[in-house]
Amino acid sequence: PLTAASLLQFLSRDDIHRLEQYGRNLVEYGLILDVVPMLASLYMSRRMPSVRLSSLQGAILLAVGCQHRTFDEVSQEFNAPASQLLALFNKAMHKLSNHCKTLLEQQVEEEGEAEGLSTRAMKSGQVVQGGAFVKDSLKSEQQVAGQKVNKKLEEKRKELLSTLTEEKFAIAPSTEDFSEALQGSAPSGTVSVKKKRQNDAGAAQQGKKRKSG
Repeated sequence: PLTAASLLQFLSRDDIHRLEQYGRNLVEYGLILDVVPMLASLYMSRRMPSVRLSSLQGAILLAVGCQHRTFDEVSQEFNAPASQLLALFNKAMHKLSNHCKTLLEQQVEEEGEAEGLSTRAMKSGQVVQGGAFVKDSLKSEQQVAGQKVNKKLEEKRKELLSTLTEEKFAIAPSTEDFSEALQGSAPSGTVSVKKKRQNDAGAAQQGKKRKSG
């Protein structure tokens, strides 16, 4: 019987894909004409014992694939419409392509089991082998990323506080500050106004009150 390795010696994966497409009525018969002779030879040599075709399907496959006869010739010999024979042929190709696809899938499963992998369906909530390590590594990566973000936010906050203390955010001087800076003279050019601290301003106001009292 055929195995996946021996099958690929006669047919390529592209050939099997075209057969599958034809079995689903997605491509025309002309696109698989080059594959039919080899497929018929494999079936007639009983390399596919698990595939069951009817006697008429086997006869059509023999006539078209091995004897290279057209469907018009086969329809005249069997005294049946060509469309009916094509429908039976399509079903036969569908069975053969499914068998080839199954062989390839089994090969993938066997290779996965040999490498310690399993293609079996997992239950809901089940953790794959090595899943705990993946979970822990992702958690640590998220923590490191969070620390970086917090550090950037702290730097932005300090930068914002430092800019608020700059001269451009200082309170504008009052009229009394201007008068004291001018000392009764007319301003010419740039006038420098000395900023007063809150304590100095309070002391000045108290002195004024004492003078007025």
